[in-house]
Amino acid sequence: MARVLVLNETGVDDTPDLSQWTLWFQWCRYMYDEGQEPGYGYRFIWRRPNSDGGGLQAARGQARIPSLEVIEKLIANAWKAGWGHYDGDNHPNALAILWASVDDILDPKILDDHRRTSIRAFVNGASFRGVSLYEVGQVVGDVPLGGAYARGAVFKNARELYDSLDDAGKQLLTTHFREKVEAIEREYPDIVQEFPKQFQR
Repeated sequence: MARVLVLNETGVDDTPDLSQWTLWFQWCRYMYDEGQEPGYGYRFIWRRPNSDGGGLQAARGQARIPSLEVIEKLIANAWKAGWGHYDGDNHPNALAILWASVDDILDPKILDDHRRTSIRAFVNGASFRGVSLYEVGQVVGDVPLGGAYARGAVFKNARELYDSLDDAGKQLLTTHFREKVEAIEREYPDIVQEFPKQFQR
């Protein structure tokens, strides 16, 4: 058995009609039973209409795909979004690890009180170091990675992973990071008021 954490996803359309069944292409972390290393990989999966709860339709690992044209469109969207090159058999992937780790801190899929606590603690760390959240190259080193990613692999911190990215990877991560910071500004104006220097552009 595996629990699946969706790290990235795309639909066929830029603005999918969520009142209908929609097909999604996802990059996921597969967390297996105790004793097994987590794995990474892609999957196709259907999402129910919002009127039916909007949840994902588990189909024992199988998803009906109507045409190769649909597959090609979904994969092209993943490439365009910057995660179509990830390789689940050649992990760790520095960009994938940092992307998921940023989401774990700045866009955590947890209850609001815990989410607020997580975000405030991260912003407070940036305040202690005297850096703005928009200085991604400076603040990304504070992102916790959560441990080793492959048996026998040399552990690297977030700074080392960031430094290993090429210019395109750094630009993708910077854009993603700043979008998350802008979302925090809208969602938690009280945190912005408490730490105004950390939200200066």
